[in-house]
Amino acid sequence: MDRSASSGSGGNLLPNLLGADAPIDGGRGKIHATARDLSALLDSARPRVPGEVRVLVTHVSPGKAPLVSLLAEALDVDLTVSGHMGSPYGCVWDDFAIREPAEAEARLAAAASAFPEELRQRLPAPAVGEGRARWYRGTFHVNLPDAPDGHAVAEFREGRLRLETVSAGLPLRG
Repeated sequence: MDRSASSGSGGNLLPNLLGADAPIDGGRGKIHATARDLSALLDSARPRVPGEVRVLVTHVSPGKAPLVSLLAEALDVDLTVSGHMGSPYGCVWDDFAIREPAEAEARLAAAASAFPEELRQRLPAPAVGEGRARWYRGTFHVNLPDAPDGHAVAEFREGRLRLETVSAGLPLRG
C-alpha cells in the first residue's frame, strides 16, 4: 500500500513580512504567510513512515522563493508543487539540474537568515557537502502552468511517483 502525506502554505512567502501577524500585505490585498502559519506547518509534520511520499503544495515556486526549499528540507518532502508561474508549460526540476552545490547552499543560507529568529531556530540546518544532500538532489519541484494552459497529474503506485504533465502549447507566430 502506498502512503502519501501532503501539507501546504497559502499566500506569498515574503521574508520581510513573516514576522507580521496580519496576513494581508498592505493596500495591495495579497495574502501572505506569517511566521505563525509556518510554525503551524512545521508542527503538523509527523515522523516519516516507510514508503511514504511527501508533497509540499505552495503558491510560489522554490525557484522564486528559496524559503520554500528550506521548508521542503525541514518537512523532508519528496516533491513540491507550486502554482502558476506564467509559463504555458509545466516544468519539473531539482536544484542539481540548475545550480552548482555551493550556489545552492549559499542560496539556502541566505534564505534562512531572512527568517525571524524564533522560526530560524525551528529549522534544521540543511545538509550540505558535495551536492549529495537530499534537498539538492532528490527533492523535485513541479511548477504548474496557468489552468487554461495545462495541468499535471501525479500518481503514487508501487512505491513510485508517476508524473504526467499536459500543455496546451505555445501559439505559433504567424
